[in-house]
Amino acid sequence: MNLSTRDLKILSFINECGFCVMPQIQKQFSLKFPRSYQVMQRLIKEGVVQHNQIFRYKHGIYYLTKKGATFSELPALSNIALGGYKH
Repeated sequence: MNLSTRDLKILSFINECGFCVMPQIQKQFSLKFPRSYQVMQRLIKEGVVQHNQIFRYKHGIYYLTKKGATFSELPALSNIALGGYKH
């Protein structure tokens, strides 16, 4: 696995928040469409990030897998509460 410094920062950011939506990632790392989606697709393919669509017509959430959490100081989330979706 070949993760860049930016990739590691993205993993850390996602895990600090618990989960993120694409606009948060784009803003935090100054990524624009379509590059932001390319980066996240690569991280999903590497098996360190997972993406789920929680609500129809809303941004899906990105969160770390157990493998992804090994690159962060925090453990991966075991569950995601719907009440925390609007964080």
